[in-house]
Amino acid sequence: MIDLHIHTTASDGTLSPKELIEYAKQKNLSVIAITDHDSISSLDEAISEGKKKNIIVIPGIEFSTEYNYKEVHILGYFIDYKNKELLNTIKSLKNERINRTYKIIDKLKQNGINISIEDIEKEAKGDVISRMHISNVLLNKKYVSTKAEAFEKYLGIGKLAYVERELTPLKAIEVIKKSGGLAVLAHPKLIDLENEKEFISLLAKNNLDGIETYYPGFSSSDIDRYINFCNIYNLIPTGGSDFHGHNRLTSDLNMLKLPQKIYLNMLNRLNI
Repeated sequence: MIDLHIHTTASDGTLSPKELIEYAKQKNLSVIAITDHDSISSLDEAISEGKKKNIIVIPGIEFSTEYNYKEVHILGYFIDYKNKELLNTIKSLKNERINRTYKIIDKLKQNGINISIEDIEKEAKGDVISRMHISNVLLNKKYVSTKAEAFEKYLGIGKLAYVERELTPLKAIEVIKKSGGLAVLAHPKLIDLENEKEFISLLAKNNLDGIETYYPGFSSSDIDRYINFCNIYNLIPTGGSDFHGHNRLTSDLNMLKLPQKIYLNMLNRLNI
């Protein structure tokens, strides 16, 4: 079995790379992809630990981008994570995340909510600060009663403390392709685009390789729709749990029971 969408403490997951590999072994996974948000810092350790447990670890990343005021995530698989342009992009995104966090803190203060960068850094165990970490602080300080409420009131797109991203989906695809990887549109249904087909067509014309077709909560009709898009635009269907550990209790490793065939199709796309 495989799982191609997993986060560690390098971004907003709660398991270290070593802990993640041990858990993947318990869950009978033979192939996984580590796809931390805008970070590759977990990959060396995860790949090394994977070899010890006889688990193939695909080096990956999940770029957070924005398109027409919608949040769009682009997954990169089989990336050369030493690639200079990839590293420069990640460095730029890290700086952007820090600046964005300060702007979010300021917006929250304007709405009577006082949290500090130190509060957020205590939540972030890796080198990436995310809105998930900010939501944890809001929850811990009892400004909200759930993490979902933090996004619904303050952190979601268009909400009181939201700050736009600079990276676009097309640029993310470009960087992934230049690093030798496959570019895949993550959880497309969550984007909630009215012009979904046109958007996927645009990405396909700009070197998109696949669509995350199998994802927690996707219905059979959702899956059929994305398989149809894959057939139309010569894309490959992929899938994963989007595992975050305790930060997202609705997903678990290997919950989708995805077959090895998906991994083999990805290798064929790379002509390996």
